[in-house]
Amino acid sequence: MHSHRHSHRHSHRHRHSPIGLFFRMAALRVAVVGAGAAGLCASRFLAAQPDVFHHDVFEMASNVGGLWVYTDQTTKDSYGHDVHTSMYEHLCTNFPKESVMPSKDNAKTPWRVCVKQLATNKEEVLTYDAVVVCNGHYSKPIIPSIPGANTFHGKILHSHYYRTPDGFRDQTVVCLGAGPSGTDIALELAPYVKRVILSSNDEPFPCAMPSNLEQLAGIESIENGTIAFKDGEKRMADVVMLCTGYEYVYPFLAPECGIEVKHRMRVTPIYKHLLHIKHPSLVFLGLPQQVPPLVVVHYQVQYALSVLQGSVTLPSEIEMLADEESNFRRQLVLGRKPHNAHKLGLKLMQEYVQSLTSLADLKPLPEVIFSLYETNGRIRRQKLATFKNYNYKIVSDKQFEVIEPSC
Repeated sequence: MHSHRHSHRHSHRHRHSPIGLFFRMAALRVAVVGAGAAGLCASRFLAAQPDVFHHDVFEMASNVGGLWVYTDQTTKDSYGHDVHTSMYEHLCTNFPKESVMPSKDNAKTPWRVCVKQLATNKEEVLTYDAVVVCNGHYSKPIIPSIPGANTFHGKILHSHYYRTPDGFRDQTVVCLGAGPSGTDIALELAPYVKRVILSSNDEPFPCAMPSNLEQLAGIESIENGTIAFKDGEKRMADVVMLCTGYEYVYPFLAPECGIEVKHRMRVTPIYKHLLHIKHPSLVFLGLPQQVPPLVVVHYQVQYALSVLQGSVTLPSEIEMLADEESNFRRQLVLGRKPHNAHKLGLKLMQEYVQSLTSLADLKPLPEVIFSLYETNGRIRRQKLATFKNYNYKIVSDKQFEVIEPSC
């Protein structure tokens, strides 16, 4: 179902009471915005409780799958909308117009969702008790300000628009950013280009790289065709590929929803990286970063649905706001920048998942998954060019075996 969405929600609510108490007489109506991995996970758990939840899934693309649906299109789709996916042709997983606002018509139908069928342009307004936002955060590129970029004689593009290496043959390409996209694209380009430079403010990877791949510091400035790096090095280049991440954006949420994105990547006010603190029936799946996303979403969905049906009682609004602020301050103490508010990593992810499972009385995630995730990260660091060829065999809830590639 192609759609444009709007939601509205009533503002008065007893913050310390189970949400489900307001909906005992009938099944809760839930709108899921987005049919990517998180939206499909939400739909699966909602469908498993038909007596408790009735739900609809709204998707703007012509297929389900979200980020994982490949298309050669890089700017606009067949309906004139921005292409959502950032998937390039050979990407493999490296893990083991719309508006929403509060309705004043009925306290028990708090969200108004305005839907547009893109194929027919037919619009309708639907009401729901809850909205689960699953639009992802890999669609609006972050474009850094680089001194002298306007003088560059070559091409500057974000990795969001990259699909295949064919258009870069025999060129010198600088990949700015050494996260998953930057490293993947740099390695994919290496057999095709004259030289590829992996530019990052992080420590270089201490492993073997293709002979034409060079690791340098972040970009300091650009002058004509010359790139100056922060370590004092200078190189001529034909292309600068910005592998610099994405903003969190919610263009379908009206201002009345009270959601703010600070520093381009901090969504607030949010309890446990998941629930709108002032309107807890507005749920955001998949905000955490540096985690195995499907594992985390699996537990987020179950916790959120437990809150919606009333089996989990939330703290007061004041307590939830204090918890959010405490977690944010912890990130700053760890030396992270404000835009890293949802960055977890292994230790914080483990605490987070254990918190969700404990509060919602869910089956805990086996320890082996955390250990496997840690090992995969270590092997990636040590053997970046080949780590995806490694396999893992889970032996028990606490043990696994590493199966090294045969060649």
